[in-house]
Amino acid sequence: MKKILLSLLLIPLLALTACNSVDSSKNTEDEKIADTKKEETFEATEKNIKLLVADELKEKGIEDTDKLDSFEIFDDVNKDNKPIKTVLITLNGNDNLTKNMIKKSMLKEGEKLFPRIFEDQSVGRVLITWKFPLEDDKGNSTFQKVLSIQLERETADEINWKKFKYKNFPTVADSYFEHQAFKK
Repeated sequence: MKKILLSLLLIPLLALTACNSVDSSKNTEDEKIADTKKEETFEATEKNIKLLVADELKEKGIEDTDKLDSFEIFDDVNKDNKPIKTVLITLNGNDNLTKNMIKKSMLKEGEKLFPRIFEDQSVGRVLITWKFPLEDDKGNSTFQKVLSIQLERETADEINWKKFKYKNFPTVADSYFEHQAFKK
């Protein structure tokens, strides 16, 4: 009788111990992966910009266009004549129910992209422009610039990206353009 009771107590105890050791090894593995990701800072290269846009944003823009319309990375100087990299990205916007929702989705995309690109300390300026098909009075539709946000390194470093709200881009950006179509 004592052997049966002892075995009934030991089996659950052993099972709990085994589960706990599996959980702790899994947690250690997860922590290692998280630490590795933290150490991997973004480097603004042609390949990485393409991957960033593909990973963070929808793959397609409106009318089945590629999300990433164009981009350019070039050497430049900041206002203090120090060498920097400038990153220019042109994206195709996504359609939505209202003009306000279209603009909001573009601003949210900027909120995802800017902090990642500025992880590269050599980047001193980022300009992201969104294009969207606009219809003229004659009914002809062409892709036009509808939103553009430019941030300098100094401004980006002052932003707390973890708490930043996308709706503040118009006031914090070094340069901000919004097409009249969004203002109507």
